[in-house]
Amino acid sequence: MYGPSVRRHRRAILYARVSKHDRAGGDKAKSVDQQIAEMQAQATREGVTVLSVLRDDGISASRYAKNKTREGWQEVTAALLAGGVDELWAWELSRMTRDRMVYAKLVGTCIATGVLLNVDGKLHDPSDPDDGFMLDMQASLAVRESGITSRRVKRDVEARAQAGKPHGKVPYGYARTYEHRSSGRILLEQVPDPTTEPVVRELVARLLRGESAYSIAADFDRRGIPSPETHRARRVHGPDAPVTPWRLETVRDLALSPTLAGQRVHNGQVIGQATWTPIISAGDHLALTTLLRGEAQRQHRPGTVRHLLSGIAECAVCGAPLRHMLNRGTPSYWCPGPDRRGRACVCRAKDKLDALVVLHVVGRLRDPELLHDLAVRREGTGAAVTAAVAELQDLRAQLAAFVQAAAEGSVSATSFATIEAGLQRKIDAAAQRVPRTGPLPAAVVDAAGPQAEQVWDSLDLDRRRQIIRALVRVVVHKSSLPKGSRRFDPSTIELIPL
Repeated sequence: MYGPSVRRHRRAILYARVSKHDRAGGDKAKSVDQQIAEMQAQATREGVTVLSVLRDDGISASRYAKNKTREGWQEVTAALLAGGVDELWAWELSRMTRDRMVYAKLVGTCIATGVLLNVDGKLHDPSDPDDGFMLDMQASLAVRESGITSRRVKRDVEARAQAGKPHGKVPYGYARTYEHRSSGRILLEQVPDPTTEPVVRELVARLLRGESAYSIAADFDRRGIPSPETHRARRVHGPDAPVTPWRLETVRDLALSPTLAGQRVHNGQVIGQATWTPIISAGDHLALTTLLRGEAQRQHRPGTVRHLLSGIAECAVCGAPLRHMLNRGTPSYWCPGPDRRGRACVCRAKDKLDALVVLHVVGRLRDPELLHDLAVRREGTGAAVTAAVAELQDLRAQLAAFVQAAAEGSVSATSFATIEAGLQRKIDAAAQRVPRTGPLPAAVVDAAGPQAEQVWDSLDLDRRRQIIRALVRVVVHKSSLPKGSRRFDPSTIELIPL
C-alpha cells in the first residue's frame, strides 16, 4: 500500500517564507510568523519533534528573482543532506520554491534521504507515485503563477518606461513620494531631494570646471558627505548602516547618469524624456559625456601626471602618446614606439615643446573668434542638443514599441521587418545630427579673454592640460636634423586646432 510510512519518532524542520509580492494582498499575505504558528500548533497536536524553524522574509522563490539569496532555504538543504530529518514542513509548496530546477533538486534529495514533505497539513511521500503526482501538480501551478506574475511585472515596467515614469531604485539626487494603500505603496512622483540634489550640482560644476573625479571623491569623503551607496544603505537600514567611501568610479557614474538630465533609461538605453524634473541640463550632460568618456580624458589622481604634455602630444609616425624621459640628462617627451619596447620614433626637449604649445594655446584664448564661438555655444548648444537628442529618443521609443508589439504577436514578422528597417534608417540619420562634441570645458570659458596669459599662470596642471586637450591636437613629426642634434625644429610640430 502506497503512502507515507508510519514513524514512531517524527523529526521535522519547519520552513516559512513570504515575498514582497505575496504581501500585496489575498490569502498569500499570511505572514511568516502566522505560517510558523500554524505549523507549530499542528506539530504539537501530532507529537512531532521540531528540530529547527527556518525562514526567509521578503524574498522571492521564483527563478526570476535576481541577486537574492535565501539563507533559510540554504540551511534547509544543508540539514536534509546532513541526515537526521524525517519531514520537511511548509504552509504550501510554493513557500519552498517556484522554480522547476529547485523543486527537482528538492524531490531528488527527499527521495535519496527518505524525507517526507508536509504541505498544507498533509504528509506526502515524494517516492510514492500518487503523492509525487500531487506534489508535481502543486509545483507546476506555483511555477506557472510565478511566470504569469513575471510577465505582468515586465509589462508594467515596460509601460512605465514608455510613459517616462520612474521605476526601480531611487536615484541619487532624488526622493519619491508615495500613497499608502491596503495593497501596498503607490508611487506618485520622483522629485529632487533637498539633501542630495546640491551634492549632484556641486559635483557637476566642479567636473565642468576641470577638477578631477578623484579629487572630488576625496573632498566629499573628507567633508563627510554620504556616497550614493551610503545614502541608500542609511535610507534602508538607518543611520548606523556601513559607510561606503566615494570612489573615482562613483563620481563618474553619477555624472554620466542620463537620469539626472531627465532622460528615461530602459534596458540600458535612453528611450525618451522622463516625467521628473532634471537636475542638470541637456547641454551639461553632453559636456560631461564628452569630457569623461573620451580616451584623452582619462581621470587620474592629482600629482600622478607631472608634465604638461604627457599623454597629450602624439607621435606622427605610430600615433602613440608621448611620455616624459631624461634624454642624456635633458627632460624630454619621447615616443615609446608602436610595440612599447622603447624604440622611439620621435623625441623633443620638454621645455621647448611646452613653450611652443603654451604660446599657441594662450594666443587662442585671447583670440576674439574664440570668444565669439563661446558666446554662440552658450546661447545655442542647449537648445540644439535638446532638440537633436529628443528626436533620436523619440525614434528609439517608436522602435521599442514595435519590438514589444512583435513579441506579443500584434505585428507580423514581415511587417515588423519593414518597419524596423525604416525606423533604423531614421535613427541612424538622427544620430548623425546629434552633436559629436559638446560645449567647451568651463576651464576654457574661464581662461578666455584679454587676460588669458595671467589666468593661465594661475591655473594648476590639471586645468592647463584640460584646456590644451580642448583647443589643440599636438602632433610631433620626425626631424630631418642629424641624429644626436639638440636643436629644436618648430616646423616638425603640428598644432591642429580643435
